Amino acid sequence: MTERDQHPPPENEAPDLGEFLGSVAADAQGYFEARKALITLDLSERGGRIAARAVWIIVALLLVALGIGLLAAALGLYLGRVLHDNVLGFLAAGGVLFATTGLFYLLWRWVLRERIILAVINAAHAKPEHLP
Repeated sequence: MTERDQHPPPENEAPDLGEFLGSVAADAQGYFEARKALITLDLSERGGRIAARAVWIIVALLLVALGIGLLAAALGLYLGRVLHDNVLGFLAAGGVLFATTGLFYLLWRWVLRERIILAVINAAHAKPEHLP
C-alpha cells in the first residue's frame, strides 16, 4: 500500500482531478460498450426477423408457383379433352396464363407498385412497437 492509501485525505481537501477524470472516462467507456452491445443485439434481432420473413416469402412463392403450374397442367389437359387435341389444350392454357400475367402487369403499373413502395417506406420508418 502506498502512503496515500494508508492515509486518506481529510474531508476539507479537494479530490484529485486526475482520479476523478479517470473514473469518468472508465464509466463513459463502460456506457459506450453497453450501448454497442445493445445496438448489436437490436440489429441482429432485426436481421433475424428479416431473414425469417424472407424464407417464409420464398417458400410461399415456391408453393404458389407449384400450384399455378399444376393448375395450368390440369387446365391444359382439360382443354385438350374439350378440343380433342392436347397440343391445342396446352396452347390455350398458356394463352390464359399469358393473359393473366398481362392483366397483373397492368394492375402492377397503375395501382400496386406505388402502394407497395409507400408501405415499405412507412415500415422502414415505423417504430418497432407499432409494427404487427
